[in-house]
Parts: sequence; structure tokens; C-alpha cells
Amino acid sequence: MMKILVITLFSILAMAPFGRSNAQITATIKGLGNDTVYIWKYPLANIEDMHKDTLIANDNMFTYPVSTEPTAYAIIPHKAVYKRSGGSFYVAQTKFIELFSRPDEQITIEGQLEERYLDYQTSGNDVSQKLAQFRTSYKTASIDAVKIELKMDSIRENGGTEDQINELFRTRQQYFGKISQAKTDYVNDNFDQDLSAYLISRFSLEKFATYYPKLTADIRNGIFRDVLENAYRNYQKFSAVKLAEENLNIGNDAAHFELKDNNGKDVSLSDFEGKIIVLDFWGTWCHPCLAEIPKLKSFYEENKKNIVLIGIACNQKREEWNAAIKNYSLEWPQLINSDKDDVAIMYGISTYPTKIVIDKNLKIVKKFVGATEDFFAETQDLIK
Repeated sequence: MMKILVITLFSILAMAPFGRSNAQITATIKGLGNDTVYIWKYPLANIEDMHKDTLIANDNMFTYPVSTEPTAYAIIPHKAVYKRSGGSFYVAQTKFIELFSRPDEQITIEGQLEERYLDYQTSGNDVSQKLAQFRTSYKTASIDAVKIELKMDSIRENGGTEDQINELFRTRQQYFGKISQAKTDYVNDNFDQDLSAYLISRFSLEKFATYYPKLTADIRNGIFRDVLENAYRNYQKFSAVKLAEENLNIGNDAAHFELKDNNGKDVSLSDFEGKIIVLDFWGTWCHPCLAEIPKLKSFYEENKKNIVLIGIACNQKREEWNAAIKNYSLEWPQLINSDKDDVAIMYGISTYPTKIVIDKNLKIVKKFVGATEDFFAETQDLIK
């Protein structure tokens, strides 16, 4: 009996993927010391599923396990993070590592952390290796752009003029243009490379749409297939929003919709016919939207007898939306947008918050883009 158990156990171990437990990223970066390293990663099959880890290097070295599915990483040394004068943070892209992995890959990184640049090479993943080599082609422009960014922040902190800021901004844009051109040139010369697929996924949506069909079929269906398909869906949505925005004219009929409110009840635009309606497109992820809430609450209290204010949360996780309604004590109707019947697309919403004013006959009266004081002043006039 014991002999049978030993033989069975040996057979199981023989079939086990011994290499899996050792699949990892091994990094040696001179100048890193014992500093903190931030790792942001997302599976290539779902770029919205971002995870963030923190580790501490040991004598310029660290290791990190490779994910069990194709994954993208940003490996960010603490020295790449700068605190702005206003309290926010700026991450210098010249000083972090972009990396990709497939399951079971052993990836090594060797590099040198400089004052404005992290010079590194990788092995173990072909796309990561090519990206590390390619980024050196625009190294100077990248470093100069970071210097300008930090100089702009210093000037703001020390009371510099808008003319100084604008001049630096224009200079920075020139460096960005050189970086963009280097990436475009690479793609034009390499439609049969996975790196080109990744690069075009970072292009503007309109530029992406120009280059996506030029990739070879193998590359479109390669490691970045899901990333490309997600970008293409975003392009389609962008195009639909742009078209709707162009066709959203004063006096047009307001597009009909039906959405769920925070109690699960179906609510349609026609339910409020005969009243002045304000559609407020917002989200809990939108800082200007949240900053505007106190004034919006006052506006609602003063005018709730004369108007119907309807919040429409977009690009929103339901639990965060419900929590915000409760925390901010939002008393007006709160609806959540639907992927199936996307009201933001119907109304050409590309900026948040945006408010659409609709008259008693369900005709478009006005569109207010952004958290603007004009909305409060002009809507008061409309009510009168």
C-alpha cells in the first residue's frame, strides 16, 4: 500500500508545473538602495482591473511574482514621485519601468536610477525588452519634458507670471511632440510587432482608429488583443458622443430614456413632462462634480418647486454611487447610466459635470459644460 502511495505521489509531482512557483520579476537597479517601490498592474484582458502594491527594495534589489495571466506593470521607484506645490503628486514617467508578462515567464531587470531617468534593460519578455530598448530613442526629449514640468511647478509656487507658465507649457508640448513622433515612426515601420499594438493603444482615439486596421492580423489577435478591442470600443463610443454633440441643438426634442434610480425603480424622461428639467451628468470619481454638490443642494432647495433636477451617474460603480447619495444627502432623483441604453452618448456628454436644461415640452433649452457659475445664473432666468 505504501509503495502505491509513493508511486502515485511521485506521478503527481512529476506532472506539477515546478516552474510556476518561481515565475517572477527579479530587478537590480543601482541607485534604488532600500527605497520604496510602487507596483501598479492590470490584466491585459481587463485594463480597468488595476491593482497597486508596495514593496521595499533591499540593497538595490527586489523580486515580485509574475501574474497567472498576461499582465501590464508600472514599476515606480519612490524617487520618481514628486509632490507638487499644491499638494498633489507628479510621477515622472522617465523614472519608472513599463513591463509586460505572460504566465510562467522569468523576467529580469537591470538598471541605473539617475536624477531624471531610470536607464534599464529587461529580458524574459520580448515586448518588454523591445520597449526598454525603444524608449532610449526619445530619452533626451523625455528628460527635458520632466525638467520643464518641475520648473513650471516651481514657478507657480514662487508666484511666477502666466506668461512664464505658458511659455514653458509650449516648450513642453514640443518635447511631447518629439516623443509622439518617435512612437508614430516606430509603428509605421513595424505593423507586425506586438510593441506597435501597445503603442497605438496609447494614441488618441482618432489616431488609434487610423492605425488599428494597419496592424497585421496576428498582432491584432496577439497579447494586446483585449487592449486593442477595448480601445476600439472607446473609439466607437467617442464617435457616437461626438456625433450626438454635433446634433444637440437648442429646440430639438430631448432624447427619451429610461433608467433605474437608486431604489431600483424605472424612471423615464417623459415622467416629468410639463416641468422644467435639469439633467446633471456626474460621477463620484469626478472631483469638480463633488465640489459642486453644496451649491447644487442650495440651488435645489431654492428652486425645487419650479424645476426637476435629475442626477445621472456615469461610468460609475453602483456601491460608490449609493454611498455618495447617502453621504451627501442628495434628495433629488438619482439615476445610474446604463451600458445598454447609454444616455451620456444620447446627449453627447464628453465632460463632467454637464447639465442639460429641458423645457416643459421636452425640448432642449441649454447645455452647460463643466462646473460653471453660468448654469446657476442662467437657469434662474429661465425659471422666471
